[in-house]
Amino acid sequence: MQSTVLEPLTRTIFPRAAAADVVSVSTSPATGWSQRTRSLLGVQIVSTGSYVPDRIVSNAELQDLYGCDSGWIEQRTGILRRRYAAEHQATSDLCIEAARRALRAGSIDPRQIDLVVVGTFTPDFQCPSTANIVQEALGLDAPAFDVSAACSGFVYALATAAQFVATGNSRMALVIGGDTNSRIVNPNDQKVAPLFGDGAGAVI
Repeated sequence: MQSTVLEPLTRTIFPRAAAADVVSVSTSPATGWSQRTRSLLGVQIVSTGSYVPDRIVSNAELQDLYGCDSGWIEQRTGILRRRYAAEHQATSDLCIEAARRALRAGSIDPRQIDLVVVGTFTPDFQCPSTANIVQEALGLDAPAFDVSAACSGFVYALATAAQFVATGNSRMALVIGGDTNSRIVNPNDQKVAPLFGDGAGAVI
């Protein structure tokens, strides 16, 4: 693929966008179609944090719970163990702890956070969003919303927050991906149940 044009984005819609934000227009040799890709320069991850529940569930335990063969699980997935949330833990609890660890790791004042985006498909409630619960728990004065896109939810949440930062509508965004998959997995599906655990990861 050969790049043919490199031009700055127009500033009429997002006047605060970084000057380094560019659109690359290239032509695919396979199809001959023009393709446009955007580079969001000036957006960076400054801190990360993660949290997994204490309960460790081994393949042998799943064999007892679901009737799965522990050797079959390891041979086909490479997974030896996964974490399950305790009964009193909701998705927001995992997200809050991951966020706190990210804030501590980067020595970041929570008052600097001006956007919260959570990627999850196991929210505490349909409304309010899990992001709102995180926002309240951390004492943040920031817009907050969820993104639901199954396994790719965190990627979409990160891309969404990056757009806010790149356009100058956010200076420091908190992005979290968290799920309690053990609550929704079908225990009768022996090929799927062993694949998922619970946890959360956060980036700033």
